[in-house]
Amino acid sequence: LTQCLRNEWGFTGFVVTDLAIYDFLNAEQMLRAGCDLVLDGAVYGLGVPNTAILTDEMLQDSTTLAGLRRMAHNVLYTVANSNAMDVPHGAAVVYAGSTLEKATVGESYRAVVTTATLNTVYDYGALVSYSLYSGNLPEGMTFSNGMLSGTPTAAGTYSFTVAAQATNFETAYATFTVVVESNAATDAITGATDDINTKVDGAVSDLNGRIDATDEKVDGVNSMVTVALVFAIIAAVGAIASVVLVIIKKK
Repeated sequence: LTQCLRNEWGFTGFVVTDLAIYDFLNAEQMLRAGCDLVLDGAVYGLGVPNTAILTDEMLQDSTTLAGLRRMAHNVLYTVANSNAMDVPHGAAVVYAGSTLEKATVGESYRAVVTTATLNTVYDYGALVSYSLYSGNLPEGMTFSNGMLSGTPTAAGTYSFTVAAQATNFETAYATFTVVVESNAATDAITGATDDINTKVDGAVSDLNGRIDATDEKVDGVNSMVTVALVFAIIAAVGAIASVVLVIIKKK
């Protein structure tokens, strides 16, 4: 395994044997010969012979320890240089939409939609992020980091689509629906407020009408006063003119 497979052929991976279920399999000899791994018969419910297990005494031997270090290197080197360390072709985010719990107008609401998964055995360090892709959120609510939250202000049925993304994985999209129900207490308050506003508007309108009528009367009085003053001025001017004429005749 060492002279031919590695030294002559240049093999750099790890070597694995068949099931260790026979007494002639000697773990120490296999390790020194260049074997790195042994299939475990216990996985299939088969007994493992004692000769296939390294004893504490064997682990004190420097040659055995050197073989274990070489074995670990070969296994780790192979894994690090294989596709096991790369995101495989076809890796994708898996994401499904749903109908969320109902919300009520005027009441605080929160729904988390971070339910996406990856279709690979390992996540390869990828983190799934969520963002609003399309659709309409309930009025008064926002979407951030995979969470719909806020206090809805209008009843209705709303649908929106979220994009779930992960580096080197195909993006997935899911549509969610939330029903916002009206609030009886809020509706009553709103109705009472609208009624009050209507009455206030009516009172203000009536007051404005009365003010306008008063302004018209004042304008009428002002006009009459103005006419009287004009006539008074004319009369005064006439009297002055008569006095002047008398004086002129006497001279």
